[in-house]
Amino acid sequence: MSKKKKSSRLNLIWSLSMFFIITVFVFALYYQYSIHITLREQKQDVEVAIAEAKAESAALNKQYENQNSPEFIEKIAREELNMVYPSELVYINKNSDEGKKLLNSIKRSSTKAKETENETTYQE
Repeated sequence: MSKKKKSSRLNLIWSLSMFFIITVFVFALYYQYSIHITLREQKQDVEVAIAEAKAESAALNKQYENQNSPEFIEKIAREELNMVYPSELVYINKNSDEGKKLLNSIKRSSTKAKETENETTYQE
């Protein structure tokens, strides 16, 4: 082989090697960049979750501090236990979901009261 052919073959091998190395380097950079973007999005999601948890914690702490106040007790009695003052009139919309639930709970409680009353009558 001539020296010129050998030199051109070495140049070709060297060029292909450099092309391969540069290609691998570009793909590695792209992979690193895509991972960086994914991690940045995950970090933002976690920061949002932390902010929501802090807000919920603050609300729960405020609720805990006010748990013995008359306003809080009245709010719980009205909203969760469906209690009313004796002088109040309650209107129930039987077509709404909340009204249906309330009517069902009233029926169940009146049935239980009757069963309890019957049991005490039988025991006497």
